[in-house]
Amino acid sequence: MTPAPFTRVAGLRDPGLGALLHALSGALDPPSVAGGLDWIAPLANRLRTVPTRDPALQLDALGERVVASFAVLGPRAVPAGIDDLVPDRVLATAAGHELAVALVAAAAAHRAGWAVDVVRSPGLVALAHRDLDLPLVSVPREEGRLLDARDLDHGGDVAWLCPHEGAAALLDLVALRAHEIGRLDLRARARELLLALPLPPREHLRRRVDAARAQSAWN
Repeated sequence: MTPAPFTRVAGLRDPGLGALLHALSGALDPPSVAGGLDWIAPLANRLRTVPTRDPALQLDALGERVVASFAVLGPRAVPAGIDDLVPDRVLATAAGHELAVALVAAAAAHRAGWAVDVVRSPGLVALAHRDLDLPLVSVPREEGRLLDARDLDHGGDVAWLCPHEGAAALLDLVALRAHEIGRLDLRARARELLLALPLPPREHLRRRVDAARAQSAWN
Protein backbone atom coordinates (compact mmCIF):
# COMPACT_ATOMS: atom_id res chain seq x y z
CA MET A 1 0.00 0.00 0.00
CA THR A 2 1.32 3.42 -0.96
CA PRO A 3 1.66 5.72 2.06
CA ALA A 4 -0.17 9.03 2.19
CA PRO A 5 1.78 11.92 0.62
CA PHE A 6 4.31 13.33 3.05
CA THR A 7 3.13 16.90 2.56
CA ARG A 8 -0.40 15.93 3.62
CA VAL A 9 0.68 13.94 6.68
CA ALA A 10 3.29 16.51 7.71
CA GLY A 11 0.70 19.28 7.67
CA LEU A 12 -1.42 17.60 10.33
CA ARG A 13 -1.19 19.04 13.82
CA ASP A 14 -0.69 15.58 15.33
CA PRO A 15 0.13 13.15 12.51
CA GLY A 16 1.35 10.31 14.69
CA LEU A 17 5.02 9.37 14.57
CA GLY A 18 4.48 6.07 12.77
CA ALA A 19 2.39 7.62 9.99
CA LEU A 20 4.85 10.49 9.57
CA LEU A 21 7.89 8.20 9.33
CA HIS A 22 6.12 5.91 6.85
CA ALA A 23 5.16 8.88 4.68
CA LEU A 24 8.72 10.21 4.88
CA SER A 25 10.04 6.85 3.69
CA GLY A 26 7.71 6.98 0.71
CA ALA A 27 8.84 10.50 -0.15
CA LEU A 28 12.55 9.68 0.04
CA ASP A 29 12.61 6.14 -1.31
CA PRO A 30 9.27 4.87 -2.71
CA PRO A 31 10.46 1.25 -3.25
CA SER A 32 11.21 0.96 0.47
CA VAL A 33 7.65 1.23 1.72
CA ALA A 34 5.61 -1.82 2.60
CA GLY A 35 2.88 -2.82 4.99
CA GLY A 36 0.71 0.27 4.82
CA LEU A 37 -0.32 1.77 8.13
CA ASP A 38 0.60 -1.51 9.85
CA TRP A 39 4.28 -1.21 8.91
CA ILE A 40 5.29 -0.76 12.55
CA ALA A 41 2.89 -3.36 14.01
CA PRO A 42 5.34 -6.32 14.07
CA LEU A 43 7.76 -4.25 16.15
CA ALA A 44 5.03 -2.99 18.46
CA ASN A 45 3.79 -6.54 19.03
CA ARG A 46 7.01 -7.31 20.88
CA LEU A 47 5.88 -4.85 23.55
CA ARG A 48 2.27 -5.93 23.98
CA THR A 49 3.17 -8.86 26.22
CA VAL A 50 5.10 -6.68 28.69
CA PRO A 51 3.04 -7.08 31.90
CA THR A 52 3.70 -3.70 33.47
CA ARG A 53 2.66 -0.07 33.44
CA ASP A 54 5.78 1.01 35.28
CA PRO A 55 7.49 3.58 33.01
CA ALA A 56 11.02 2.49 33.94
CA LEU A 57 10.22 -1.15 33.19
CA GLN A 58 8.52 -0.18 29.93
CA LEU A 59 11.58 1.78 28.86
CA ASP A 60 13.84 -1.12 29.82
CA ALA A 61 11.67 -3.55 27.86
CA LEU A 62 11.73 -1.26 24.83
CA GLY A 63 15.51 -1.29 24.93
CA GLU A 64 15.74 -5.07 25.28
CA ARG A 65 12.98 -6.11 22.88
CA VAL A 66 13.21 -3.45 20.20
CA VAL A 67 16.26 -1.18 20.29
CA ALA A 68 18.76 -3.99 20.92
CA SER A 69 17.51 -5.83 17.83
CA PHE A 70 18.91 -3.10 15.56
CA ALA A 71 22.50 -2.65 14.47
CA VAL A 72 23.42 1.00 14.96
CA LEU A 73 25.91 2.35 12.45
CA GLY A 74 28.65 4.45 14.00
CA PRO A 75 29.70 7.90 12.76
CA ARG A 76 32.57 6.44 10.71
CA ALA A 77 30.39 3.97 8.84
CA VAL A 78 29.05 6.31 6.16
CA PRO A 79 27.08 4.30 3.57
CA ALA A 80 27.04 5.16 -0.10
CA GLY A 81 23.33 5.95 0.08
CA ILE A 82 20.67 6.82 2.65
CA ASP A 83 19.25 3.40 3.53
CA ASP A 84 20.30 3.88 7.16
CA LEU A 85 18.21 7.06 7.33
CA VAL A 86 14.99 5.83 5.66
CA PRO A 87 12.68 4.49 8.41
CA ASP A 88 11.12 1.67 6.37
CA ARG A 89 14.58 0.53 5.23
CA VAL A 90 15.85 0.65 8.79
CA LEU A 91 12.95 -1.53 9.92
CA ALA A 92 13.42 -4.00 7.05
CA THR A 93 17.18 -4.40 7.54
CA ALA A 94 17.26 -3.99 11.35
CA ALA A 95 20.13 -1.54 10.92
CA GLY A 96 20.47 2.21 10.70
CA HIS A 97 21.65 5.53 12.01
CA GLU A 98 21.04 5.95 15.73
CA LEU A 99 18.44 8.68 15.20
CA ALA A 100 16.49 6.59 12.70
CA VAL A 101 16.61 3.59 15.03
CA ALA A 102 15.41 5.72 17.95
CA LEU A 103 12.52 7.16 15.93
CA VAL A 104 11.42 3.74 14.68
CA ALA A 105 11.56 2.38 18.24
CA ALA A 106 9.54 5.36 19.52
CA ALA A 107 6.93 4.71 16.82
CA ALA A 108 6.64 1.11 18.04
CA ALA A 109 6.24 2.35 21.62
CA HIS A 110 3.51 4.78 20.55
CA ARG A 111 1.70 1.95 18.77
CA ALA A 112 1.81 -0.04 22.01
CA GLY A 113 0.35 2.95 23.89
CA TRP A 114 3.54 3.91 25.72
CA ALA A 115 4.53 7.55 26.31
CA VAL A 116 8.07 7.18 24.98
CA ASP A 117 9.76 9.75 22.74
CA VAL A 118 13.20 10.59 21.41
CA VAL A 119 15.46 13.00 23.25
CA ARG A 120 18.48 14.53 21.57
CA SER A 121 21.47 16.75 22.26
CA PRO A 122 24.68 17.44 20.31
CA GLY A 123 26.23 14.29 21.78
CA LEU A 124 23.29 12.03 22.55
CA VAL A 125 20.35 10.32 20.88
CA ALA A 126 18.15 8.33 23.25
CA LEU A 127 14.64 7.30 24.20
CA ALA A 128 12.93 8.54 27.35
CA HIS A 129 9.56 7.95 29.02
CA ARG A 130 7.44 11.04 29.61
CA ASP A 131 5.87 9.52 32.73
CA LEU A 132 9.23 8.76 34.34
CA ASP A 133 10.59 11.25 36.87
CA LEU A 134 14.09 9.75 36.92
CA PRO A 135 16.46 10.83 34.09
CA LEU A 136 16.76 7.31 32.68
CA VAL A 137 17.21 6.81 28.94
CA SER A 138 17.52 3.90 26.54
CA VAL A 139 20.51 4.55 24.28
CA PRO A 140 20.62 2.97 20.79
CA ARG A 141 24.42 3.16 20.50
CA GLU A 142 24.60 1.21 23.79
CA GLU A 143 22.33 -1.57 22.49
CA GLY A 144 19.30 -0.01 24.13
CA ARG A 145 20.63 -0.30 27.66
CA LEU A 146 18.91 1.78 30.32
CA LEU A 147 21.33 4.45 31.56
CA ASP A 148 21.24 7.53 33.77
CA ALA A 149 21.40 10.56 31.49
CA ARG A 150 23.37 12.43 34.15
CA ASP A 151 26.26 10.00 33.66
CA LEU A 152 26.42 10.54 29.89
CA ASP A 153 28.40 13.11 27.93
CA HIS A 154 25.61 14.73 25.94
CA GLY A 155 27.53 17.83 24.89
CA GLY A 156 24.77 20.36 25.56
CA ASP A 157 21.10 20.73 26.36
CA VAL A 158 18.90 17.67 25.93
CA ALA A 159 15.52 18.29 24.29
CA TRP A 160 12.46 16.19 23.53
CA LEU A 161 11.65 15.71 19.84
CA CYS A 162 8.01 15.82 18.78
CA PRO A 163 7.16 13.84 15.60
CA HIS A 164 7.63 16.91 13.39
CA GLU A 165 10.99 17.72 15.01
CA GLY A 166 12.12 14.11 14.66
CA ALA A 167 11.30 14.12 10.95
CA ALA A 168 13.11 17.45 10.53
CA ALA A 169 16.22 16.12 12.28
CA LEU A 170 16.19 13.06 10.02
CA LEU A 171 15.79 15.21 6.90
CA ASP A 172 18.73 17.37 7.99
CA LEU A 173 20.85 14.21 8.15
CA VAL A 174 19.60 13.12 4.72
CA ALA A 175 20.56 16.50 3.25
CA LEU A 176 24.01 16.30 4.83
CA ARG A 177 24.56 12.74 3.59
CA ALA A 178 23.36 13.66 0.10
CA HIS A 179 25.92 16.47 0.02
CA GLU A 180 28.67 14.08 1.15
CA ILE A 181 27.92 11.53 -1.57
CA GLY A 182 27.34 14.11 -4.31
CA ARG A 183 23.58 13.61 -4.64
CA LEU A 184 22.55 17.23 -5.06
CA ASP A 185 19.12 16.22 -6.32
CA LEU A 186 18.50 14.28 -3.13
CA ARG A 187 19.72 17.16 -1.00
CA ALA A 188 17.27 19.47 -2.76
CA ARG A 189 14.49 16.93 -2.20
CA ALA A 190 15.24 16.75 1.52
CA ARG A 191 15.16 20.54 1.80
CA GLU A 192 11.83 20.66 -0.02
CA LEU A 193 10.34 18.11 2.36
CA LEU A 194 11.52 20.18 5.32
CA LEU A 195 9.29 23.00 4.12
CA ALA A 196 6.25 20.77 4.54
CA LEU A 197 6.83 20.56 8.29
CA PRO A 198 5.03 23.21 10.39
CA LEU A 199 8.15 24.31 12.23
CA PRO A 200 9.41 27.92 12.53
CA PRO A 201 11.38 29.68 11.24
CA ARG A 202 10.59 28.95 7.60
CA GLU A 203 12.14 31.75 5.55
CA HIS A 204 15.69 30.46 5.97
CA LEU A 205 14.48 27.03 4.86
CA ARG A 206 13.07 28.49 1.66
CA ARG A 207 16.43 30.11 0.92
CA ARG A 208 18.20 26.80 1.52
CA VAL A 209 15.75 25.03 -0.78
CA ASP A 210 16.36 27.59 -3.53
CA ALA A 211 20.13 27.19 -3.13
CA ALA A 212 19.91 23.39 -3.19
CA ARG A 213 17.73 23.45 -6.31
CA ALA A 214 20.18 25.75 -8.07
CA GLN A 215 23.18 23.60 -7.21
CA SER A 216 21.34 20.47 -8.30
CA ALA A 217 20.48 22.06 -11.64
CA TRP A 218 23.83 23.73 -12.31
CA ASN A 219 26.30 21.11 -11.07
